Amino acid sequence: MTGAVNAKIGEGFVELRAHLSKLQEDLNKGQKMFSDRMKSFGKQSTQVGKDLNRNVGLPLSVFGGLTLRAAGNFEAGMNRVKAVSGATEDQFKKLEAQAKQLGATTQFSAGQAADARS
Repeated sequence: MTGAVNAKIGEGFVELRAHLSKLQEDLNKGQKMFSDRMKSFGKQSTQVGKDLNRNVGLPLSVFGGLTLRAAGNFEAGMNRVKAVSGATEDQFKKLEAQAKQLGATTQFSAGQAADARS
């Protein structure tokens, strides 16, 4: 009877080792799949960042540059008006406001209105 019990225990160990080996193999496959998915996610995230930079960041930078240029042109034009006109500070503020209003409501920009050019 002892031999039969030992044989059963031995079979149990062999079966348990087989199950543990299969479990380890499945865990390794799962880890590799997870690692591969994370690498893929990382590559996709990098591409999304590049696309956002190209499609959003670059145009915003260009727009910002153009906006600063237009503001600079307006200021330069208004400085010329101030120098030539001899207007008081109050009169100059009214001229500046009128140039901005003309830039917003006509086909001409505020800078063109400040320069009185088309």
